[in-house]
Formats: sequence, C-alpha cells, structure tokens
Amino acid sequence: MTISGNLYEDPKILERFSSDASSYRVLPTLVAEPATEDDVLAIVNTARERGLPVTCRAGGSGLSGAGVGSGIILNFKKLYNSVLKVGEETVVQPGAILDAFLKQMSRLNLMLPAVPSSSALCALGGNIGTRSTGPRTARWGTIDDFVTSLKFITARGEIVDTGESLPTYLKEGLLDIR
Repeated sequence: MTISGNLYEDPKILERFSSDASSYRVLPTLVAEPATEDDVLAIVNTARERGLPVTCRAGGSGLSGAGVGSGIILNFKKLYNSVLKVGEETVVQPGAILDAFLKQMSRLNLMLPAVPSSSALCALGGNIGTRSTGPRTARWGTIDDFVTSLKFITARGEIVDTGESLPTYLKEGLLDIR
C-alpha cells in the first residue's frame, strides 16, 4: 500500500498505539496516518483485502477502548486534522482537536455544547463516533443534535456523504433500526 501519509510497522510505534486512555491494551498490526481522503480509501481497501479490522483514532483520550484494535489503527490526529470551514455550516476533518475548533467557533459567537473534560486532547471525529457529552448536554443536547451530515468511507470502499443520497443498502438498514 502506498499513501501520501505515513505507515508504521515499527514495534515501538505499534506499542504506543496499543492503548488509549482506557485500561485496554491491544497491539495493532499497522498504524496508518492518512493525509488525504484518497489515503483513507487506500487504507480501507487494503484492510478489506487483507481481512484486517480498522480502528479510527485521533486524540486517544477515550475511556472505552474505542481507540485500540488488532488491525490497522487509522490515526487522524497527525495529518488529517484541519478545520476547513467554521460558521453556520462547519466542515472539519476527524483529527481536529476540539479545543482548537472551539476557539475558532467562539470568535464567531458560536457554541458547541457537547464539550467533554478532555477537550484539550480529544478530536471531533472521536466526539462524533462516541456521542460525546459534557456539562451543557442536559440543556442543549448531545453532539448528535449538531451534526447534520457526515462524509465517510464504508468497509466496501464507498465514499458516502449523508448530505447527499445514501446507497440503498444503507438507507434500508437505517430504516430497519427505527
């Protein structure tokens, strides 16, 4: 696999990514740091071809073990971490650190109420993936109430933007959940 970002198989780096803020320890096979959407697509396709699970990670501040896994750790924190647009519509990459994002929002008198105590370390991708909360959640709602669309890559290697149309199998699957 060739990507414009970084790939690591060095035992010391794999060990560093074998834990997060939880007590879980799982040694990954590979750590990949994508720099572009094409990198993410290449990593997901390689994982599928090799039968490896993919674990997305950025801040590693979660307490549930969601940032560790035995396959490929997809580390968004280093290279895929930009805040692309802030305003009524906001666009961020999954590795964007929450505190930096909040500072940009406050300059525009905007607020995101779902702010966990780990905001200096955690990333928005993880906040969305784990439905983060914080002290203002009871009044204003979880982060789910503020996310209007997501762009992601499925295990099949499809790029899906929920702001547009969903593939039929995803739409039907979501309807089955209700």
